[in-house]
Amino acid sequence: MNVFKALADLSRLVGTVIFFLMAWKGNTSAMSRKSQELYVLVAVTRYLDLFSSFYSVYISFMKIVYISLGVATVACLYCKEPGCSAYNAAQDSVQHWLHIALPCFFLAWAYKSQDPRGFYLQSDVTELMWTFSVVLESVAMLPQLLMVRRSYRNDREHHGGARDAIYVPLFLFGIYRFLYVLNWAYRAMTEPFFAFLHSYIRLILTVSAFIQVLMYSEFFYMYVVPSNWTFGIAQRGIVAIVVL
Repeated sequence: MNVFKALADLSRLVGTVIFFLMAWKGNTSAMSRKSQELYVLVAVTRYLDLFSSFYSVYISFMKIVYISLGVATVACLYCKEPGCSAYNAAQDSVQHWLHIALPCFFLAWAYKSQDPRGFYLQSDVTELMWTFSVVLESVAMLPQLLMVRRSYRNDREHHGGARDAIYVPLFLFGIYRFLYVLNWAYRAMTEPFFAFLHSYIRLILTVSAFIQVLMYSEFFYMYVVPSNWTFGIAQRGIVAIVVL
């Protein structure tokens, strides 16, 4: 494991833990339950090989942690007070199953069917599910980012400041994706096997990473230069326009 992957995994883990703690303590007014549900779906579909393939104790442990924390976070948002009452469903209004998960599945299916290695859905469901998880992860945070934008405007208009707590895990997830891009670049230069991965895999990883970097770049820009979010196309949201 190289330093980029290690730091990326750490950023993702800490961000996931913070999301869970926010849900557990009831600090959920700016949290998107729909993004959390999508991330649970990402983890479950990506780690279908948890009990069929063993790579290392570390990898197996991290898979269990991501699935467990994701499910626990969603459960808190549904069932645990005061979080479930503080959750703002009106601002978390994206129809995530219909407008995000379902299109991602069909896109993964269509893309996998063009894989020159062969489309073996019938013999290897995990291959399709892995592709689906990569596609879905690239936009899974979209409901949260849209909710942050709406929450940010309300705070600016009525309270004078944004809800800073939600920015911490979002920042960590942005760092996680950026470091994974560096990890892929490093492995391509140092590991012959990774450098010669099939173009099908390289393309889907590259496109997924580009979309996520675009989304988080918009978020970072909003955080660093908040005054600019009252002008121009940013008022509508670059990511929402491009992705949706």
